[in-house]
Amino acid sequence: MPKTYKGEALAAVHEMMEGLHESGAIDKRTLCEFDEACLVPATPLQADEIKALREAQLVSQPIFASYLNVSTNLVSDSERGKKRPGGPALRLLSIIQRKGRLFLSLVQCSFALIYGFRIKAPSIRSDVSCLQPDLR
Repeated sequence: MPKTYKGEALAAVHEMMEGLHESGAIDKRTLCEFDEACLVPATPLQADEIKALREAQLVSQPIFASYLNVSTNLVSDSERGKKRPGGPALRLLSIIQRKGRLFLSLVQCSFALIYGFRIKAPSIRSDVSCLQPDLR
């Protein structure tokens, strides 16, 4: 996923710091501090937007929760406005919002490959031709 920076100068600084992290010159904590300073934060989603996003992908709350690596209760609470997702879950939601079905299909492919299960929903199978022979 391309990173969105607060400005060109901050993009250059952040890329330099990523290089330093890869070489072992700075630790993950320091890099995270530069993430906060240089990267534009993910836009929070409203409860109705989260529910509409899930429904547009034609998946249940438990399946959506597994894709986001959160509990089903968090998805349910988020859709009712009781809680707001943050961190990696919010990033994934923003990617799903931008990329839609294609991204979710890639996540499903990954889950199928990693955990060795078959995807049964016909609407999903057509999107994941890379696994078509294994998904009958």
